[in-house]
Amino acid sequence: MGVSTLALMNVRSRDLGAPGGNGAAQAAQGRAEERARHELGEFLVNLDEPDPQAFVKTTIVVEYASTGKKSGEQGEGKELAPEWEVPVRDAVVSTLSQCRRADLRSEKGKEQLKKELLKRMNQSDDPSAPKFLAVYLTSFAMQ
Repeated sequence: MGVSTLALMNVRSRDLGAPGGNGAAQAAQGRAEERARHELGEFLVNLDEPDPQAFVKTTIVVEYASTGKKSGEQGEGKELAPEWEVPVRDAVVSTLSQCRRADLRSEKGKEQLKKELLKRMNQSDDPSAPKFLAVYLTSFAMQ
């Protein structure tokens, strides 16, 4: 009971806290997908409205399939932006600037936006870009 129980407990404690949940079951089956998150930062974008002062302000975090190496790590606690961040931020700005207030007011509209962002991010021609798995809006305001 001692060694095998401890090994199983160690796997569970590591994987259950991982994004995506259900990590223990995936690890047991040998197909756990490593995931990482990266904050793209804040966006302030004009909306596709007749009112030139219509805008959305949001902070976005992306979750992606990790290769195991930390993208953009520099050392001494400093971290550079990953190579793929610029084209991804460009895709976010382009997508947001095509939205209208009515599209983004409801929860359904925000979910549709996240799906569209995910689709656009995964269409990148950048070879350094990972496979994006999820988009999170960690703050969101419109005017």
